[in-house]
Amino acid sequence: MDNEQKLAKVRSAQLQAKMDLSLLYKKIFNTPEGQVVLEDIADMCYLVRPTHQDGDQPLDLARKEGMRQAVCLIMQKIELNTFDILDVIKETNKTIGKKREQIDFINTSDDVLDGGSDV
Repeated sequence: MDNEQKLAKVRSAQLQAKMDLSLLYKKIFNTPEGQVVLEDIADMCYLVRPTHQDGDQPLDLARKEGMRQAVCLIMQKIELNTFDILDVIKETNKTIGKKREQIDFINTSDDVLDGGSDV
């Protein structure tokens, strides 16, 4: 096997590894739990809020932009754009709102059954 064939084999293996890695990203982040984690990462990493704030030093901005690039890389691997993640955030907020309403209803029901007293 000559050097060109070896190089082609290595490149093929590297391409296969990248494809396998992209499939793993999709497998993880396309689950409901993965979407919740991705939403949290997007929030932490300044995807949906500005990276620049008054008084920031250049290193602060560079750090925040680096964090933002990390979540952008994840989104690129799972073929998700910013508008898609905003839709996920909206859906998650709706679900959280419904669960909060259920909890409030249960707490209100308990108060009524207890006669509203705090013991």
